[in-house]
Amino acid sequence: MCHISIYSVAAIFCLFTVFAALSSSNGGLITRKLSLPLGHNNNMEAKDYIISHFDLMHKLALYFGTLSAIIIEEKYDYNTFGSWWCIFKKSGILYRLIYDGRDYALYLQINMNNKNIGQELNWKDIRSKQVKSQDSNNKILSEITDLILE
Repeated sequence: MCHISIYSVAAIFCLFTVFAALSSSNGGLITRKLSLPLGHNNNMEAKDYIISHFDLMHKLALYFGTLSAIIIEEKYDYNTFGSWWCIFKKSGILYRLIYDGRDYALYLQINMNNKNIGQELNWKDIRSKQVKSQDSNNKILSEITDLILE
């Protein structure tokens, strides 16, 4: 019997949705270049940014597993310089990790009101860290690790 996790199904669905959205009306892929999101280089095409993002999220989910943490919610925005955020839970506490694609900055926040997803959350900044646009996903994961463990 084959076991497929909900995360695998969600990732496949997200990739399918992204590739469909990147297709133009004539069936070709959009190849315009935007400001470089996290972990990207000058030779990347538009479709490569989302692939790199999900690669980073996969590595981040594996890393969170070693901390007994789990990603609860995640959002990536191609149109805002590749900015993204994810909410994760560790020891019953909600945290938000934000990447600002315009300023190449990571922010770690904590939920201050013990409420869950779907309720109004009150975020407080804990730490932030500058990164470089050309950093690889492995380097970014290292920076995230430092940010969380400080």
